[in-house]
Amino acid sequence: MSLRPAALSAVFALITLTLVGCQPTPAPAPEQPPVAETPTATPEAEPLPEDALLFISATATAENGAVVELTQIVHRSLAWNDPAATASADLMSQVCEGSLETSVYDEQLWTFTRVDVAATPVDGTPTWPADLAFRLFPQPGNDAVAADGAVVDDEDVDIATPFCVREKRLPGVGEGLIVLGIAGDTDELSAAGNFTRWANTSYGFGTTKVQSQSPADTGITISDCYYTVTDLGASLNGDNENWSLTDTDTTCSVGTPFTGAE
Repeated sequence: MSLRPAALSAVFALITLTLVGCQPTPAPAPEQPPVAETPTATPEAEPLPEDALLFISATATAENGAVVELTQIVHRSLAWNDPAATASADLMSQVCEGSLETSVYDEQLWTFTRVDVAATPVDGTPTWPADLAFRLFPQPGNDAVAADGAVVDDEDVDIATPFCVREKRLPGVGEGLIVLGIAGDTDELSAAGNFTRWANTSYGFGTTKVQSQSPADTGITISDCYYTVTDLGASLNGDNENWSLTDTDTTCSVGTPFTGAE
């Protein structure tokens, strides 16, 4: 017996429904845990050299919106006759034009402390004005100070003033160094310092020698003053009870303020 077309359609429909009904119901997809937001990475500072005693930094902003990052790295003092100190001793002798020389360093047991200085422009900000300079610490006091690279000597003094006792300036963007010459600081028995006298002065940056002036007077605002003393620096008298931090909108400095006394 043959089935009519209508009957065939009904049979196929019944088979289709039966097959569909036999298929397993897919299990619901497991809930995915919420995706945590990736935190913004904080840039890491460049590692300090092994001989670093102190790192100090600040941000300087000019009236025209120019911004530079100021940094100093103070290195461990070296005895005058240490081969690694030769370049520093030679620079001091050259700067002082004969008033300081090897015989003096030998007799008075000098050490030399190198301070790397940099003012780096911040991308996307205007050019730093050519007439805006920074005052740098350390300044001459009990110790002699020589400069090289972008660091220059203060010219607003009597022309007869030796360069090694002139204040130091950084005329805007650039890199250079300060060499601090310290008497009586080696590890010989007749010396009292034993490489610790680097801590008897201040390090850092200022906008003017007249501290009562405002950023509006000088055209520079200093902010984000920061410093760290390394373990080596702390072992050589850094951050001692005489140290203080000056953190204002015209100065970022740390160390022992110069009082004029020995």
